[in-house]
Amino acid sequence: MGIPQIAVPPPPGLTAQAVDAELAKGAKWLRFPAEIERAYDVETGPRKVQQLTMSALVGIILYNLFLIADSMLMSDMFRLAVIVRLLVVTPISILIYIVLQEHSLARFRNLLAALNLILCFSATAWLLVLSADPQKVIYNQGALLIIFYGCLIQRLEFWYAAATALICNGIFALSVFLQGIPSGEIIFSVEITVITGSVFILYVAYTMEREQRLLYLMTLRERVRAVQMEGISNRDALTGLFNRRALDAHFERLQAGPPDWQEDHAVIILDIDHFKIYNDRLGHLAGDECLKDVARLLLAEVADGRGQAFRYGGEEFLLLVRERHFAAAVALAERIRAALEARGIPHPGSSTGPVVTASFGVSRAEPGDARPDDIISRADRALYAAKHHGRNRVWPSAPCQAAQLADTARLTASGA
Repeated sequence: MGIPQIAVPPPPGLTAQAVDAELAKGAKWLRFPAEIERAYDVETGPRKVQQLTMSALVGIILYNLFLIADSMLMSDMFRLAVIVRLLVVTPISILIYIVLQEHSLARFRNLLAALNLILCFSATAWLLVLSADPQKVIYNQGALLIIFYGCLIQRLEFWYAAATALICNGIFALSVFLQGIPSGEIIFSVEITVITGSVFILYVAYTMEREQRLLYLMTLRERVRAVQMEGISNRDALTGLFNRRALDAHFERLQAGPPDWQEDHAVIILDIDHFKIYNDRLGHLAGDECLKDVARLLLAEVADGRGQAFRYGGEEFLLLVRERHFAAAVALAERIRAALEARGIPHPGSSTGPVVTASFGVSRAEPGDARPDDIISRADRALYAAKHHGRNRVWPSAPCQAAQLADTARLTASGA
């Protein structure tokens, strides 16, 4: 039933409730709101073009096989039929479906396919008008096959199918009138057969497309729910920052991408100084507010899209930033440190100072890092050094980085 060939993320901001509302409407008019319609077209479009092309190849072959019927029922027009079918209609049809392979023109697929069907129908109707063979009356009812083919084999979108069927029926009625068929009963039977057949075909086409669209809405609803649930499971409930699960997933995406992803990434880990004492003195509710305040500060620093903030542990946070230069990552950490201290959140039990502060460890990704753990481990060791040297500082700081990195290695090795 035309199940989507590709899957794209649901439209941003689309909720399961909005999709449910569309399902409740029942897709009766075979049209979605603009954002859903665009997603539907993106997902079903490539397969639709493929289906139109494959069915067209079969249709062109069968269309030309009708030369056999031409030779028997319109014998006086056989030579002209060969020219019309093989040298006019077939090349035009092939050209149309070659054009449809161009991605930028794919949105015209229904219009071009409909015009091709009308061309095929008109060519046959014209031959019937020109022919004087009395047996051609039998041929008239074969016009229904073209409508059947367009609506149910090529599966034109319903409104295009309906317009095509209406135009073809008008051409057919004119053709029958011009053929000079002497019997009114024959004219009536031919006309009523094609008209009622068209109505039945369009009913089936409508039902098929409606079911396809309802199926799409049901799958879209599940995908939206999955995205919403994934968003919840990737967020820390208290601070709203990404959690460790999201961090692991992000690193997996980086590793699956270009091999040089390390060249422009750095990690900053910060730990609120003496946070256990803060909780013990002021209570866990105040501790939660402090964590949320730090989270808001971090989100403001990465609002430009150059980084992402994660809650890494109880009072630990991690920033993954896109910085080619180590000094720029250190400067960012120092800016956050100073901003947090400037907020002046009272910390009555801290030996570091009267307000809430944090210690920072910075590390830059190296080309040889095979695993994200390598980068995080170096940042963690730098954080350890920052605490060892008095807290409320960034390690390494902008000046004397080489010496400070060596000191970090010495501290780590000694377990000091």
